[in-house]
Amino acid sequence: LANVSDNIMRKWLFILILFLMTLGVSHEDIQGESKFHAINLDYHTASSPQNDTILDPIETIPEFPGGEKGLFCFIYHNLDTNKLKMVNKVGLIVAQFTIDTTGTIREIKIIRGIDKIADNELIRIIKMMPPWKPGEQLNKKVKVFMNLPLRLPYENKNCR
Repeated sequence: LANVSDNIMRKWLFILILFLMTLGVSHEDIQGESKFHAINLDYHTASSPQNDTILDPIETIPEFPGGEKGLFCFIYHNLDTNKLKMVNKVGLIVAQFTIDTTGTIREIKIIRGIDKIADNELIRIIKMMPPWKPGEQLNKKVKVFMNLPLRLPYENKNCR
């Protein structure tokens, strides 16, 4: 009986350790490397068409003109890589912004920065973006909060 009890205890301990290990895994770690390597666009909330309550997830997320590949090409062609070369840091910058009901970008802010030069460059690129196709909920356009991460050093092998 003691041997059976020890086996059960070991199994529960193993399960507990696995659970605790998964708590330290980020959303980015689970998704793995983006196929575009440096960028992985993420939406997370939207306002309800009836009032200002927050919805998550939404039915239709906003879309950059040309889709995801169009967004990555826009960033690739407009990013000032000379400025980024001055930044001697490696890491992830995350900008958050809102796509309003007209597709206009508003409320840009850095929620995870690594260097003022790199942070300002990501903000500059976002301000240059054309209007997006707005998100929708219940067939009505809604405001959506977006996260746009940029990994340094920046490299994009899919848009030349």
